[in-house]
Order: sequence, then C-alpha cells, then structure tokens
Amino acid sequence: MIRRILPLLAALFLMTGSAFAAEQHAEIQFVIHQGDSETAVTADLLLREKEIVVLSGLFPSYALSLPCDGAAAAAADEAASYGPFYLPGIGTVLPGIVQVLNPETSEGIFTGDLFDEAYTLSKGECGIYDLLAIPEKLGGEAAGSFLQNGISALFGQTDPESIRIRYAMYDNGNYLTLTFLQDENTVGTASFDFSDPKGLKALIGNAENGTNYYWALEVRVQTTEEMTITASLFADPRKAGYRSVMRNRPVVAENWKLRLSEDRKEIRFTGEVLPGNGKTPIDISGSFGKENKPMLQMNIGFRDWDKATMTLNAQLSETTVNTEGLKTIQLENTESLTADSGLSTEITVKMLPLLAVLMQAVPAEYAGDLQTVY
Repeated sequence: MIRRILPLLAALFLMTGSAFAAEQHAEIQFVIHQGDSETAVTADLLLREKEIVVLSGLFPSYALSLPCDGAAAAAADEAASYGPFYLPGIGTVLPGIVQVLNPETSEGIFTGDLFDEAYTLSKGECGIYDLLAIPEKLGGEAAGSFLQNGISALFGQTDPESIRIRYAMYDNGNYLTLTFLQDENTVGTASFDFSDPKGLKALIGNAENGTNYYWALEVRVQTTEEMTITASLFADPRKAGYRSVMRNRPVVAENWKLRLSEDRKEIRFTGEVLPGNGKTPIDISGSFGKENKPMLQMNIGFRDWDKATMTLNAQLSETTVNTEGLKTIQLENTESLTADSGLSTEITVKMLPLLAVLMQAVPAEYAGDLQTVY
C-alpha cells in the first residue's frame, strides 16, 4: 500500500508546479481530532529523480527508500494556474498509435465489457517495451513516463520483459481492450470506452486470492470548471466475467467531484467512500493547489459520526532534512518492512499508541478491523 500512496503524493506535487528541482522536501501531517485533543503523525518525503525517501517519527532510526522514476517534485510557480478541465481526444489518436504495432484488421459484429456492438477490429500482441516506445515515437516523452509508472504500479517487481500485451481496438479508437499475459496466463486486463468526448470509462481487472476483481471507473467533464469521478470495485469469485457481476452490489464505491477555483490556482474536491457491507460511509473534502506552495489539504470523517475527524496536509518545504546516522531500507515490497527486525519492532512500538487513539476515533465496525492489524 505504501508503494502506491507515496508515488501518488509525488504525482500531486508534479501536477502543481512547472520547474523541476534535483530534490524537493515535502512535509506530511496526519492529525486525529477528538474534542479538544489532537494526535499527530508527521513524515518527511524527499522527492528525488529516481526515488522517494521517507522519514517519520514512526521509525525514527530509519529512512525508507522507494524506487520511483521521475519522482522529483516540481517547484511552485505562483504565477501559474490550472487549465480548464477537458478530456484529451484519446480515441482520435489511438488508431495512429495502434498502427505503429502493425495490427491485424477485420470487420464484423463485436462485443466487449464496456460496449454492446462494434463493427471494426484491429488486434495484435506486443511487449511492454513495445508499448512504452510508442509515446516517444510520437513525441510524447511525458506520456511515456506516465505509462511506465502506471505499469510499474500494476505489476510491481514483475520483470517487464515477461509480460505480453494482447490488444484489441474497435471502431477506429472508440474502444480498446488490453490483456496482460505472463507465460500465457492472464495477469490483468484493462478496457476503455473513448466514444464520449466528455466522458471516459475504464475497467481494470486483476486476480487476488482466487477471486477476480474489477475496478469500474468513469470520468466525466461537466463544465470546464467541474468534473466528476466515480469508481466501483466488483468481486467475481466464480470468475464468470465482469458482465456477470456488474449489477451486483460493489465491494466499495467512490464518488468524487472536483471544481476549479475562480483564479484556477486551486482544485477543491469532495468525495464519499461507500462500503458495500453496510459500514458507515466515509466523507472526504479538501483542496490542492498552486498558491504559495504546492499543497494538499484533506478532511476525513465518518457520516453521522461526531466523536472525531481527521485531517491530512502536505506541502513543500524549503527546510533541509538530515539523514545522517539513519539506516536506509530499500522498500521493494511489503515484506521489506518486516525483513529488518529493528524496523519492524520500532514501527510496532510507535504504532500501538496511535492505533489505540485511532480505534477510539472511528465507528465500532472500523475499530474491529483495526484490532486485526497487530
């Protein structure tokens, strides 16, 4: 989980600036508010070109290093602003991208997870490096870096050369499906619907613990100042396919709304997380922006729950951080956290008091889940 959250924070800072620096320091603060008392956890992120280094009071003797290409954060640019919301016309350029791969083409009547009928098909198979080379050939190095980070997040430490991609484009770019193969075994799927210029649908599938899971996402641009994002996670234990479970109650659903401020230096957001098992919904609101310094401010609470709230804040800092004397752990996977007994012990000792406070700050059904952490 930490490998996924921290690169996302780095990506946020990349979004909020324009000039690159060799290293940036981001301060993160998570606070639990209970009446007049507050419990805070802080962390420092050193965002570098090839890694993110994490320091925290939860493990004061250590520095955790996460490899992450292009992690260096952008410096703040107070004169800059966000552009209007829009969706790039991916479907219009997709035929040219696919053509580079020399696909087989045919006509007929085709169906997919996100569409009922299509009439033309271009399909083929390629390696991940073939896919990564396309944006560069078309002059989009930033897109190539983004794609590479996305593939890294999906497959972790899996050797990219062992992954093959079976692609199928329908109706000249309206729809696209990708099947990720390793030794002829399917390790993941992705489907996209680009047919609506104001909306984008995506379906990401993967298998875990003997069950297939599907994230169904939809992004819709309401106006140039407002957009919405919805996401639902579906479980398919019988492995019958997405269409067999698409009308079932999702494991969890999320609804988000993003709105530009009048000066376009800030994006404000509201969201709700709706567990499918009847647990109390989680409400989230906040903003991230370019004013003064790249920053993130987030309020987290449980619906109809007034015992506690939580806040998360992140911003760039001009202060320096001294890592001398700290033991650096290369965090390749979650096992790395427990491989070093000293690190594991230190986190456990520091986490227990925080966990005790957190269990009092959340509804009973979430407190029960926290009891299983340690």
